[in-house]
Amino acid sequence: MTLPDSITRIQLFNTDEGKSIGLSYFKERGYLETTIREFGLGYAPNTKDGLTKAALKKQFKEEHLKLLGLTTRNDYDFFRTRVMFSVHNLSGKVVALAGRIMTSDKTQPKYINSPESEIYVKHKILYGIYQAKTAIRKEDECILVEGYTDVITLHQGGIRNVVASSGTALNKEQVRLIKRFTQNIKLIYDGDPAGINAALRGLDIILEEDMNIRLVLLPDKEDPDSFFKKNGTEKFASYLKENEKDFILFKADHLLQFAGNDPIKRVEVFKEIIQSIAKVADHMKRFTYVNLCSTLMKMDEQILIAEVAKVMDQNLKARRIQENRDRLRANREAASNVDFSTDERNDYNLPVIPVAPRITGDEFQERDLARIMICGCDKLYGENEESTVGEYLVTNIEDSLTSFENTVYQQVFSYAIDKMKKRRKLTPTGFHSSPE
Repeated sequence: MTLPDSITRIQLFNTDEGKSIGLSYFKERGYLETTIREFGLGYAPNTKDGLTKAALKKQFKEEHLKLLGLTTRNDYDFFRTRVMFSVHNLSGKVVALAGRIMTSDKTQPKYINSPESEIYVKHKILYGIYQAKTAIRKEDECILVEGYTDVITLHQGGIRNVVASSGTALNKEQVRLIKRFTQNIKLIYDGDPAGINAALRGLDIILEEDMNIRLVLLPDKEDPDSFFKKNGTEKFASYLKENEKDFILFKADHLLQFAGNDPIKRVEVFKEIIQSIAKVADHMKRFTYVNLCSTLMKMDEQILIAEVAKVMDQNLKARRIQENRDRLRANREAASNVDFSTDERNDYNLPVIPVAPRITGDEFQERDLARIMICGCDKLYGENEESTVGEYLVTNIEDSLTSFENTVYQQVFSYAIDKMKKRRKLTPTGFHSSPE
């Protein structure tokens, strides 16, 4: 499916309403026509079904328009009297639209977005990533802002390594998208203290991905768009460089100011900073943060080290529990596509895999995986049956094979991997005849 984003651009440039309302709005913001076209900006007219009819005339299917949320169930346009922003994925395809209202109707939200669909998953998209990816790689840094206009203004002004989370809390998929181009993220905040506090609590996910985070706080009542227009490219870039702060130190200093001398609030700040430090993967970075934060928080360094170690241990245990649950769920899904009837096992005359009297959580998983491999390695798997169960298991297990607890189950997969590398067909009878 594709989005009829060209319809909104036609409305913007080729209709009186589009030019007088939409185009004039963008030009008032200082956008050049080249920028407007590069970002796919457009306009949705004040009509009941003008965009829908125009899209149908261009051979777009009505069911697709409804599925993508551009046409309502009553055949009305979802976007009306709004300037439009096209949302591109990494390859440049338009996967969603966002509309800013152009009327003074206070009952309507300022911005509305296309609903999620099979081509648009909001938490996997960053606004402007297609236009910014080359500059992010070149500058070895990604600047993260909040809004569409922030991205467009900075991009037009020559600061092109900039993207926006578009009103959503930054998540793991978005961070990993940035990580494909750089290890360094710089966040620009323009919110009030309460907003910053809420945002800071969600940024530990960047630390978990072993990325470097720096933050810049703009002057009061300024956002990147307004601040850039007042200062220009050079002064804006200089301000970012002079005012950037390391994420954890920024967080500690900011929260301590917020807590003041209240002992209960300060204890909560200590706990929150310890949680952040514990997520830092690099040992040397973690030690540096402990040293700096112990001074900042006036806490004995050894106490801080002990508390960080305690949290890291808790996080590790929680992660292992979740990984075991995920593996078990995947095993059950794979097993649901395999027939493990007694008759089939007898036909193959398969050996019984020895099992230790006491089985740990991991060893239980290993035994189940080995059983699935031996009994169903040649069964077709997937929606289109494009691979076998054996191929699926090897692809997902090969990297962790050395950590198997039971050597018998490890040998089962070593044998399967060897057969596949030699491009030989893997069958249940092969395990029975194997010298291993």
